[in-house]
Amino acid sequence: MGRAEPRFLYWAEYSGGDRGNPVVVHYEISEHGRGFYTRYRGDRAGVLLRYDREGYGFPRGAYLNAVTGCWRPSESPDRNVWRGSDYGEPISRTEAEAIVAEFGYPPGVLDQPTAENGTKLP
Repeated sequence: MGRAEPRFLYWAEYSGGDRGNPVVVHYEISEHGRGFYTRYRGDRAGVLLRYDREGYGFPRGAYLNAVTGCWRPSESPDRNVWRGSDYGEPISRTEAEAIVAEFGYPPGVLDQPTAENGTKLP
Protein backbone atom coordinates (compact mmCIF):
# COMPACT_ATOMS: atom_id res chain seq x y z
CA MET A 1 0.00 0.00 0.00
CA GLY A 2 1.40 3.43 -0.96
CA ARG A 3 2.06 6.30 1.37
CA ALA A 4 -0.82 8.75 1.68
CA GLU A 5 -0.19 12.22 0.31
CA PRO A 6 -0.09 14.93 2.99
CA ARG A 7 -3.18 17.12 3.18
CA PHE A 8 -1.30 20.43 3.17
CA LEU A 9 1.55 21.88 1.13
CA TYR A 10 3.54 24.69 2.78
CA TRP A 11 5.58 27.69 1.67
CA ALA A 12 7.33 30.42 3.65
CA GLU A 13 8.25 33.96 2.68
CA TYR A 14 11.48 35.15 4.26
CA SER A 15 12.74 38.69 4.79
CA GLY A 16 15.67 40.48 6.33
CA GLY A 17 19.06 38.91 6.78
CA ASP A 18 22.44 39.92 5.47
CA ARG A 19 22.16 40.51 1.70
CA GLY A 20 25.93 40.19 1.47
CA ASN A 21 25.78 36.69 2.88
CA PRO A 22 23.54 34.54 0.65
CA VAL A 23 22.81 30.90 1.51
CA VAL A 24 21.68 28.44 -1.14
CA VAL A 25 19.02 26.09 0.25
CA HIS A 26 18.68 22.75 -1.53
CA TYR A 27 15.44 20.93 -0.86
CA GLU A 28 13.94 17.57 -1.62
CA ILE A 29 10.39 17.42 -0.29
CA SER A 30 8.19 14.64 -1.64
CA GLU A 31 5.15 16.88 -2.04
CA HIS A 32 7.13 19.73 -3.68
CA GLY A 33 9.82 17.88 -5.58
CA ARG A 34 13.39 19.09 -5.40
CA GLY A 35 15.29 22.20 -6.24
CA PHE A 36 16.99 25.13 -4.60
CA TYR A 37 16.44 28.75 -3.64
CA THR A 38 18.46 31.55 -2.06
CA ARG A 39 17.99 32.90 1.44
CA TYR A 40 20.18 35.27 3.43
CA ARG A 41 21.99 34.52 6.67
CA GLY A 42 19.90 35.81 9.56
CA ASP A 43 16.62 36.10 7.62
CA ARG A 44 13.31 35.19 9.24
CA ALA A 45 10.03 33.78 8.05
CA GLY A 46 7.40 36.49 7.96
CA VAL A 47 4.62 34.68 6.11
CA LEU A 48 3.53 31.04 6.21
CA LEU A 49 1.31 29.78 3.36
CA ARG A 50 -0.49 26.46 2.91
CA TYR A 51 -2.57 24.74 0.24
CA ASP A 52 -5.33 22.34 1.28
CA ARG A 53 -5.44 19.35 -1.07
CA GLU A 54 -8.75 18.23 0.47
CA GLY A 55 -10.34 21.66 0.33
CA TYR A 56 -13.03 22.74 -2.06
CA GLY A 57 -13.88 25.97 -3.82
CA PHE A 58 -11.50 28.82 -4.40
CA PRO A 59 -9.20 29.68 -2.81
CA ARG A 60 -7.98 26.48 -1.21
CA GLY A 61 -4.92 28.34 0.00
CA ALA A 62 -4.41 30.28 3.21
CA TYR A 63 -1.83 32.31 5.13
CA LEU A 64 -1.25 32.14 8.86
CA ASN A 65 -1.95 35.45 10.56
CA ALA A 66 1.05 35.53 12.90
CA VAL A 67 -0.70 37.90 15.33
CA THR A 68 -3.88 35.86 15.83
CA GLY A 69 -2.79 32.34 14.89
CA CYS A 70 -5.73 32.05 12.45
CA TRP A 71 -5.53 30.81 8.89
CA ARG A 72 -7.04 33.35 6.47
CA PRO A 73 -7.91 32.70 2.79
CA SER A 74 -5.20 33.49 0.23
CA GLU A 75 -4.95 32.89 -3.51
CA SER A 76 -1.14 32.72 -3.47
CA PRO A 77 -0.87 28.98 -2.69
CA ASP A 78 -3.50 28.21 -5.37
CA ARG A 79 -1.38 30.11 -7.87
CA ASN A 80 1.71 28.15 -6.78
CA VAL A 81 -0.07 24.82 -7.35
CA TRP A 82 -2.07 25.60 -10.48
CA ARG A 83 0.05 28.18 -12.29
CA GLY A 84 3.58 27.50 -11.10
CA SER A 85 3.82 30.90 -9.42
CA ASP A 86 6.56 31.70 -6.98
CA TYR A 87 4.92 32.95 -3.78
CA GLY A 88 7.25 31.86 -1.00
CA GLU A 89 9.75 29.04 -0.81
CA PRO A 90 8.63 25.39 -0.56
CA ILE A 91 9.08 23.95 2.92
CA SER A 92 8.28 20.68 4.71
CA ARG A 93 5.78 20.26 7.50
CA THR A 94 8.69 20.00 9.95
CA GLU A 95 9.94 23.41 8.81
CA ALA A 96 6.39 24.79 9.06
CA GLU A 97 6.21 23.50 12.66
CA ALA A 98 9.43 25.38 13.47
CA ILE A 99 7.99 28.58 11.98
CA VAL A 100 4.75 28.41 13.98
CA ALA A 101 6.86 27.82 17.10
CA GLU A 102 8.79 31.03 16.29
CA PHE A 103 5.40 32.77 15.98
CA GLY A 104 4.54 31.42 19.46
CA TYR A 105 2.00 28.74 18.51
CA PRO A 106 1.92 24.95 18.97
CA PRO A 107 2.30 22.63 15.94
CA GLY A 108 -1.44 21.85 16.02
CA VAL A 109 -2.18 25.28 14.52
CA LEU A 110 -1.03 23.82 11.18
CA ASP A 111 -4.17 21.66 11.08
CA GLN A 112 -6.68 24.32 12.13
CA PRO A 113 -9.42 25.18 9.61
CA THR A 114 -9.22 28.29 7.46
CA ALA A 115 -11.52 31.09 8.62
CA GLU A 116 -14.11 32.17 6.11
CA ASN A 117 -13.84 35.63 4.57
CA GLY A 118 -15.61 38.12 6.80
CA THR A 119 -15.19 35.99 9.92
CA LYS A 120 -14.17 38.08 12.93
CA LEU A 121 -10.78 37.20 14.31
CA PRO A 122 -10.60 35.92 17.89
